[in-house]
Amino acid sequence: IDQARTLIGARSGVVALGAASTDGPGPSAASTEPSSASSGPAGLPLHALPCVSACYNARPVRLSRAEIATHPDWRAIATNPESGPPHSWMAARLDGLDGRCIGLIQLIDKIDGEFTGDDEAILVQLAQMASTAVEKTRLVESLRQTDRRKDEFLATLAHELRNPLAPLRSGLAVLKRARDNPLHFDEITTLMERQLGQLVRLIDDLLDVGRITRGKIELRRERVDLHGIVRESLESIRPIASALRHDLTLDLPDTPLWLLADPLRLGQILSNLLTNACKFTPQAGQITISCDW
Repeated sequence: IDQARTLIGARSGVVALGAASTDGPGPSAASTEPSSASSGPAGLPLHALPCVSACYNARPVRLSRAEIATHPDWRAIATNPESGPPHSWMAARLDGLDGRCIGLIQLIDKIDGEFTGDDEAILVQLAQMASTAVEKTRLVESLRQTDRRKDEFLATLAHELRNPLAPLRSGLAVLKRARDNPLHFDEITTLMERQLGQLVRLIDDLLDVGRITRGKIELRRERVDLHGIVRESLESIRPIASALRHDLTLDLPDTPLWLLADPLRLGQILSNLLTNACKFTPQAGQITISCDW
């Protein structure tokens, strides 16, 4: 706005982002010629004037001193002795890449004479340049946010991928020692199948490009009994607990604890909590898991 005011030779100027509304535009910036006093209708809601609002929806508007003096939109300002209407005024809208209005640039009171058609053409060109700069800034910020969401999404999944891998590795080790025990063999294979299913779903999340760009992990809620989720989570961390010689105690009520939740995500939360409990409890410690309403 400083460049526009200086290049065209105006006493003051304002650029505001956002479409017209009764509450006024969004973020704005103003520029005033240093050697001049407050010029134009200071403090007045210019965005509420029809002639200003029209710029948001139509072509540029340029008013001379005579046109302002007789223009109905400025009558209220003309009766205010402290401000009064400007001597000349010109405005052009900022257009986004999709053609929608993203703001307005106004110049008030030309220092030498009145605004001309050439001044208006220059202002329109400057408005186009400003529009490009604004849209480029918004695009860069949007790309940064998308990239940040992607990094957060991948970091979360990378952390979650470790949860099913540890029980799978432990299960393989146990299977090597349980070949002659069919019952134990079945328990371990069931655990490994469940963890493998979780791993497959996490990989599906990684392949969902749209979800990566949005930075969102999908929740698949269903009616589940918390008993089963707790037992599965406990089994997934049992190898870690055994290696650290922890004593695990499970205290569950006799009646089911029904929840509307994503069993995979809930299991991951519990597994993380139990894993941390194992890591930060001194060896041969006591860890109790209890559930109640």
